Parts: sequence; C-alpha cells; structure tokens
Amino acid sequence: MATSLQTATDILESIYDAIKAFPSGLNPPIPFYASYPETGESMGLEHMAGEQIGSIDMLGNTERTLTYELTYKTQANGISVLNQFAAYIADKFDNLVSANGTYEINDKPTVTLPIYQGSDDNWNYFSIDINVNIVTHY
Repeated sequence: MATSLQTATDILESIYDAIKAFPSGLNPPIPFYASYPETGESMGLEHMAGEQIGSIDMLGNTERTLTYELTYKTQANGISVLNQFAAYIADKFDNLVSANGTYEINDKPTVTLPIYQGSDDNWNYFSIDINVNIVTHY
C-alpha cells in the first residue's frame, strides 16, 4: 500500500511540474496547487480514489490506472481554459518521467472534456479528469 501511495504521489508531482510548465498565454497567470484550488481564482490537481490494477506479470510488473482531477476555480466560464490544458496534457504526457523510478507511462492518458462541477460564494468550479495507465516494478 505504501508503495502505491509513493507511486501516486510521484505521478502527481510529475503532472504538477508538467502543468506548471504550461506555455505562457494565460493572462493573468493562474495560481496552481498540488491540492484543491485555494482562495481566489486558482487551479488544483488531486489524486482521486479508485486505482485499478489491470495485470501483474511473473516479474511483479503491475499495470495500473490512476485518476487525477484538475479543478479550476474562477468567476468566469473556465471551459475554454481547461480545454487548453487538456490538449497540452495529452500532448506532453509522453515526456513525463518518474522522479524516483516507481513507474513508467504505459500509453497516452485519457483526458475528459471539461465539466461544470458547481459553484459557491460567486465562484464556479470546472474540472477535467486525467486517467494515467502506468507500469510499476513491484
């Protein structure tokens, strides 16, 4: 269980770093956190429950599917901004590398279309899900 958590955290950090490197073009820049969005306009990336194990070979290599959610908190309509991030993530995912050797990307991730999650105190929440298929060596 601890190794699975270590892998999920390693991927979260890799995705977080890749998204933080998003090319400029969002003006003003949007604060980005490796957690649920903070106060004010911001984005957050979280690991979601529901890891799935696809297969395990004789050497212990395990194919897993992990889900992450990118949430955008804004007072505007965030769908166009999340569409930009979804395209960027899908394009750049091949370049993700494990910081501590716990995983390898098995194939391109699936990224959902942006959806409206709800609102509170004049803030709207939009999100996309990122499903990552990886192979771990334990």
